Amino acid sequence: MDALRDAALLTGGCPEIRYDLPHPKWQFLCHAADRRDLAVHGSGDPAIAVFEPRQSNDLNDFGNQKAVYAASDGLWAMFFAIVDRARVGSITNACVRLTDPAGTLHGPYYVFSVSRFQRWRSVPGAAARSTCCRANPSSCSPRWPSAT
Repeated sequence: MDALRDAALLTGGCPEIRYDLPHPKWQFLCHAADRRDLAVHGSGDPAIAVFEPRQSNDLNDFGNQKAVYAASDGLWAMFFAIVDRARVGSITNACVRLTDPAGTLHGPYYVFSVSRFQRWRSVPGAAARSTCCRANPSSCSPRWPSAT
């Protein structure tokens, strides 16, 4: 996985990765994001050439920004690559990691929900793409204080 990720990064730009590893793609995306300063953007549009900020509609201030959203978690981004957003009314999603009193990190734990039943983009060749980009730590979601 490291060799494939590193080769793509050395190429520069936004190369399409010819994935032929025996591991599931979600594991590669998680691995790539975990081990480099990468963020992963998931979209059902495989033709995105330029990422442009868009206004979201979120209940909290951080999520309700005009921005390009990406995650440091490949599985979370993959949700957005396979959900057919045109067929659902609203989406609820979260990814959290918890630290116990001893300082051990647990998770990630996910919440994925859509407002009504929909078919996932599960047919071979369906339009879905996860794109890796350099992470910008200054625009990361704020850490929430732990419950006491």
